[in-house]
Amino acid sequence: MSRGERQMLALASVLARRPRILIADEPTSGLDCRQYGFVARKLREARERGATVLMVTHDMELAEETADEMLVVGGGAVRAHGPAAELLSDGELMERSSLRRTEMRELADILGGDFAKAGSVDEMAEIIKERKKRMVA
Repeated sequence: MSRGERQMLALASVLARRPRILIADEPTSGLDCRQYGFVARKLREARERGATVLMVTHDMELAEETADEMLVVGGGAVRAHGPAAELLSDGELMERSSLRRTEMRELADILGGDFAKAGSVDEMAEIIKERKKRMVA
């Protein structure tokens, strides 16, 4: 069994118990694209059913997909705490904390306007749909 398969099995066995609190330490480390998608989906599903998901990660895409709130830690101290979308949009904070901004955040900054306010890929898609409707009308 590969490392990724072992990680997914461990996560699935924990989730089968439907815990109220789930703690995940770098849950996507070493996973391939398919495995990554599985883990991200399961973390979102746990959150959507009301579980508290505490996650340690350097994967800002995963944080963007799954987190409502974030705590940014660096140099042994809390650097910021707040809504994930807000903190992920703070390029200076990300740089100071040696965290890579997500591709979605970079694209949102380039596009500007409404896109800069988008907190997720889904929100960006909604903005595109609305703009498309206005163009057709």
